[in-house]
Amino acid sequence: MGIVAGFYALGIAGARSVGGEQTAERLRVGFVHSLVPIALVYVVAHYLTFFIFEGQGIVALASDPLGKGWDVFGTAESGTDFSVISQNTAWYLQVGFVVAGHVAALVLAHERALVLYQQARLAVRSQYWMLAIMIGFTTLALWLLSEAGTASQAERAAPAPQVAERSHRLVDFSRQPPFVNGLEIDPNNGDFLLTTNRGFWRIDRETQEVEPVRGTISARGQTDTVGTFLLVKSLGGRRLIGSGHPDNKDTLPEFLGTIESRDMGRTWRVISRLGSADLHKIELKHDRMYAWDAVLSAMVISRDEGQSYEEERFTPSQRLIIDFAVDPEDPGYILAAADEELFASRGGDRWKRLSRPVGARLSWPAPGALYRADKDGTVHTSADRGQTWTRVSSVPGEPYKLTETDDPRHLFMALSDGTILETTDGARTWAVVFRP
Repeated sequence: MGIVAGFYALGIAGARSVGGEQTAERLRVGFVHSLVPIALVYVVAHYLTFFIFEGQGIVALASDPLGKGWDVFGTAESGTDFSVISQNTAWYLQVGFVVAGHVAALVLAHERALVLYQQARLAVRSQYWMLAIMIGFTTLALWLLSEAGTASQAERAAPAPQVAERSHRLVDFSRQPPFVNGLEIDPNNGDFLLTTNRGFWRIDRETQEVEPVRGTISARGQTDTVGTFLLVKSLGGRRLIGSGHPDNKDTLPEFLGTIESRDMGRTWRVISRLGSADLHKIELKHDRMYAWDAVLSAMVISRDEGQSYEEERFTPSQRLIIDFAVDPEDPGYILAAADEELFASRGGDRWKRLSRPVGARLSWPAPGALYRADKDGTVHTSADRGQTWTRVSSVPGEPYKLTETDDPRHLFMALSDGTILETTDGARTWAVVFRP
């Protein structure tokens, strides 16, 4: 408000300086109505996406207005279609509203200037100042809109759980999150395969020895190292599939797309979408490969191990999906966790918000065995596909990755500093199996 009042006061002072024996009070009162369209379009631009997306919730609320489990009109299970408008389209619409509002304000100010000054020459001169002020208002509004769009793509800095001390050996906490990108188990010998923002690490479960895995990737006649920004998923044997970024700039495209290694991460090759895909998680279920692509802001699904993708489900607009899980019984049912929300999709681009956990990490190894670990270290289970949750334990740190085994009660968890925990009783108790 202070900035707006300052701009307006400056415009009034400028308009008074052109002459015509006008008092500052008369000009302030005379031009104040020109701020109305500006205020109106600010409100419209600010709440545009809220109205478009949250407004769809009226359809479900109409069937169950009191949250009693009713389905009066058969629409209680309807979700939100986040593909209605993209972030770019929303931004252009917001810009259009802002510009239109300021043009309307100039028209109103010019009309009033003709009445106040009664001389066209003085009225026009006064409007030079008002034009400058409107340009200032427009610039401020566009900057605020661009900052809002940028901020929505970043992870919100919710407080991390209090722990005695975090190790910096494998993770660089001076960088922006994510700190841990992936945790896998080598099917050949049981070693942990941990990827963090410091690199790709092989961890011997027996000796606790840590060995860096230094990989290279070649494409389009260029070669670079890879490992610092890398996601990996085991395909069995010595095969890994993954995604990420090259370690250095100006060699390969920023986004490596879907990549594959047949020697446990020593060498990599691109198999699809070089330069146009950045997969943040990969899950193998129902003879499909599911992944969330940060470039598209969509779940992508492949039946040929990432060589092509047959389906794209656009996830909630302007939200960074930090984890997801696929129903082991229903290939179409997906849970996706944003920073402070949990969504469910039964197909297509419609997503229904289920709850608001902070920083949820998910694992769904078997029917009735759905796990959620929140940023504050609390661990929950659900027996009804994420509709309700029961807290079962807590861990001394910030959970980052949950990794399944053949036993749905046997899981591993990577904390933010690379510490690895193990449970064999369905997340009721956890034991440290590796500490960096």
